[in-house]
Amino acid sequence: KVAEHLPKLVRAVQKEGRSVVWSSDPMHGNTIEAAGYKTRPFDRILKEVQTFFEVHRAEGTHPGGIHVEMTGKNVTECTGGARAITAEELQDR
Repeated sequence: KVAEHLPKLVRAVQKEGRSVVWSSDPMHGNTIEAAGYKTRPFDRILKEVQTFFEVHRAEGTHPGGIHVEMTGKNVTECTGGARAITAEELQDR
């Protein structure tokens, strides 16, 4: 949805001459249920962040930041990533 909606929003804000901080929160819009657990496919999160930066580059605006979630606990809420964690492995955490 970022690629579809963000460019229009950026242009509308620019047209009004407003100065805003653009921030992306890819964690919540990409939550699914897999194997009975709430999870987030890492590839979706990464794609949303990449698209956020691509849109701002194309529109000549500045991305202000991204929201990510981390914990020191031995939990896994994302599938995929560098370790290619599957939905079936979520129960091990």
